[in-house]
Amino acid sequence: MKRIYYILVFIILTPSLYAVSYDEIEELSAKLEKKYSIYIFTKNTPRSTWELNTGSLKEEHYESLYKYMILFDEEFSKYPKSFIRKTRLRDVSFVSNLSLNGQERSALPDFKREILFYDFLRGDSNTTYQRHVIHHEFYHMIEEDINSDVYWKDPNWAKLNKLGYKYSIDKRMAEENSSEYKLSHPDQGFLNLYSKSALEEDKAEIFASIFVKEEYKKVREWIKNDEILSNKVKYMKAFLLKVDNSFNESYWNKLHNCNTK
Repeated sequence: MKRIYYILVFIILTPSLYAVSYDEIEELSAKLEKKYSIYIFTKNTPRSTWELNTGSLKEEHYESLYKYMILFDEEFSKYPKSFIRKTRLRDVSFVSNLSLNGQERSALPDFKREILFYDFLRGDSNTTYQRHVIHHEFYHMIEEDINSDVYWKDPNWAKLNKLGYKYSIDKRMAEENSSEYKLSHPDQGFLNLYSKSALEEDKAEIFASIFVKEEYKKVREWIKNDEILSNKVKYMKAFLLKVDNSFNESYWNKLHNCNTK
């Protein structure tokens, strides 16, 4: 009887193995929905244009999901709310084990249904990478919403490169090799090897890098001696200013110098 008593006492007094409850996740979801005027999905996955594969949410994932949602909020807080509305973003779905046609994905923008899918587990050992992905995939949706084509081959952007340059790296190879994403400044005008794979990826990489603090520190140094890269950063900022006048010089100074969320 004593053994049973001690076991019961241990069960009652021992806190849950998991630090975050689903109630806390729902509470944070409601906060994000109200803040950004979007719908948040955590357990149920919204219908997508494509046949996506995702894992089911398990209790041991709650803490990782909660941390990712906080990280998402930190990054999306950098955008003016008026800008988010102009992109027509409708839903954000946080999932695990995201894949499309057998290919693992860290995120996926469903630009037809205005849904952003983010895998909260993939890359969780590198929060800078996760922050970058949040912005990168959002830009693909922005391109479609503002310029009507997610794969738009912007002729003015192409002119910023060296005369005759052609994007040529196999995107599938780049997506399977994490080193392709590392900001390494492999050539004049490019942040990494992945940005050399396609014009739309080049633009998305520039967009993401100007919002992620750790990355912009590198970009700010590189553009001092790289006119092409400098012009791409200027082009992206001018584009954003045209979409929303909140992206003025004061905004960028505050974001870059004061680390404003």
